[in-house]
Amino acid sequence: EAEALEGLRAVICPPFGGSVPARSDLREAVFSFGEQEDEDHALCRWLRARRFVLADVLAMIEGAAEERRGPASRDFYPDAAADALGVDEGIYRTQYPQCYPGTFSRPCPQLRSPCPLIFNQPGRLNWSGVRCVAQLSGVHRYQWHCYQHALGDVLRERSRTHPATFIRYQVVAVLDLDGLSRSAVNACVLDLVREQSRVESLCYPEMLGICLVLNAPTFFGAVWAMVRRWIDQRTAAKMEIYCRRAAGHRRLRELVDDADLPSDYGGSGPSVAEIILRTSSRLGGGGGGAGPPRPKGPPTPGTGPPPSPTGGGW
Repeated sequence: EAEALEGLRAVICPPFGGSVPARSDLREAVFSFGEQEDEDHALCRWLRARRFVLADVLAMIEGAAEERRGPASRDFYPDAAADALGVDEGIYRTQYPQCYPGTFSRPCPQLRSPCPLIFNQPGRLNWSGVRCVAQLSGVHRYQWHCYQHALGDVLRERSRTHPATFIRYQVVAVLDLDGLSRSAVNACVLDLVREQSRVESLCYPEMLGICLVLNAPTFFGAVWAMVRRWIDQRTAAKMEIYCRRAAGHRRLRELVDDADLPSDYGGSGPSVAEIILRTSSRLGGGGGGAGPPRPKGPPTPGTGPPPSPTGGGW
């Protein structure tokens, strides 16, 4: 493993003035969030994804560089509304609630340093609403925006403020399936999940510290059997699935301080819906001055997007 690390370092981070200059596209693929990430940990993320087989790692990095080329030419769509979705980011998130609140987990045996939290509520996904407000290509562009800008900003800021302790770029993801119906897991949704999983596995390997799947319905076992085939087995091993709400919330409280935990999950922080509204307002209606700041609180009945049959929307 040490030999593989030094071999990868020679390709990605060759000594200044060496005989083999670094390829900038490969280096940018490895340090996808910028040079703030600790070099050894960044290289080892990619090595672990291919079991330290250097040839396989280099092939993976080549593939990631090619995958990134188009989005990189657009700076990974910095304005979520204008560049990616074509609609106010807050509106999109009412149909598929997800947020990066900028809060962190506690250190624990599985997590050697605090990790940023991601909250995702697929159980409230209103697929009809998503297709009404955004094209599928825009949803894929938004994935790049979320990683490079929304999550990237959180990681870079933490590196700036805690340079000595924040050296492992990993996240704690919370997937809340409350409200998910069997009919909502259709072919279009599964195709979206498969494509997004492919991009994440290829371009952002070994980023997952822990993933908590909460409120899993009884039929989720069949869905998980399909999804598990699309992701790396190391990633699959980091999934913790909870069917009982109390057990999932108890595990969350082990990982996250009460003040950093949304009220949806028993904490004293703002709810996921409040975080979405707050960040949308801070972004000026979803990015690039797409509109005036959104008012706080839920929309007036009859004026917002239609509620989802699975519990999505407002």
